Amino acid sequence: MTTGGCGVSSRRFRLTGGLARSGGTSARSNVVYLDRYRPRGVSPRLLLYVTESARWEGLLASSPDWWTRAAQTPEELAAALAGPEPDLVVLDDTLTWIDPVDVIARTHSATGAAIVMVMGNRGGRSRRTLLKRAFAAGLTDSLLAPLEANELFHTLRLLLHLRVSAAGG
Repeated sequence: MTTGGCGVSSRRFRLTGGLARSGGTSARSNVVYLDRYRPRGVSPRLLLYVTESARWEGLLASSPDWWTRAAQTPEELAAALAGPEPDLVVLDDTLTWIDPVDVIARTHSATGAAIVMVMGNRGGRSRRTLLKRAFAAGLTDSLLAPLEANELFHTLRLLLHLRVSAAGG
């Protein structure tokens, strides 16, 4: 098996016009289809949604890929972290009852969950500062608002798949 200049197996792919064509297909594409990473045959996982307003709670609860538990107060967060370990944690950056970075640090130390923060309309410097602190505390990924439901689901499914794969399940 030989490889071309960009390290792609010539037996599996042909380079055409700078884009890799999968052997046998005629359409050129550089799109990654995230549905192929969606876990199959895996029981639903637990998603913890830490929020101020529960704006995404109904949408998150509608997915068959996970069970959703929301925390809107410090007491609810403490109860959620004391209960079954979540596989995913989604939190808003606009929390007023607790610093989002504290939530990330507490969750990261208490669980092995992937943590995603949905970023609102903060200014550039404020956003960068928060993200630096959040990633240092254990943040896995961030999403910028305005956010589409399919973007949210694709990201969460991919993170869930990576977590399940890393755990060997």
